[in-house]
Amino acid sequence: SSLLTVALARLCLLDQLFALTIALALGAWLLVHQRVWSRRGLWSFWAAAGLSTMVKGPAALVMIGLVIFTYAAVSRQWKVLPATLSAVGLAVFAAIVLPWHIAVQNATGGSFLREFIVHQNLQRAMGKDFHHNQHFLFYVPVYLAAFLPWSVYIPRAWSSLVHVRPSDKNGAASLFLGIWLAVVIVLFSLLRSKLPSYIYPALPPSALLIGALFAQ
Repeated sequence: SSLLTVALARLCLLDQLFALTIALALGAWLLVHQRVWSRRGLWSFWAAAGLSTMVKGPAALVMIGLVIFTYAAVSRQWKVLPATLSAVGLAVFAAIVLPWHIAVQNATGGSFLREFIVHQNLQRAMGKDFHHNQHFLFYVPVYLAAFLPWSVYIPRAWSSLVHVRPSDKNGAASLFLGIWLAVVIVLFSLLRSKLPSYIYPALPPSALLIGALFAQ
């Protein structure tokens, strides 16, 4: 029911599907980390990460990886990083990602990865796409507008729920959601090429934080 969701529902873009697959991946990871799911849940995590990579390429792994790494650093739980690895999960990820990429790379005579990885990802991130270049703080007002009317509750939710040293599982989940939200905004703010729709993966953790606030 946020403003950006209503707007994107009328557009044919990949950002909605990207946000969904990111949410599936990080949601599965959190459920495994909090032992709501067994370690087999990592298969779902890696499957969702594979689908997210199919939607937006390496940006998916960067975003997912940064959220988990930052959470490990802030919570001082470095053991979660090797615990994320799963032989079956990695096989599922490879089965989803590799066949299509190999096929299209062969079909384009080797030019696909150069165009997709170098131009569409690296060069755009560095500001080679001058049509979409914006200043660093571009996403602060965009995020607040995108998540209306619920963004008015974000300061309260953040101050009430997100703590560096949580006391229980609910607190740890809220810290994870806060980091997820912050990583998306900071990551896309660092990239020079910016569009309002890019910020959409920040809305699922925002909605969950608001839900946790209302549940209190």
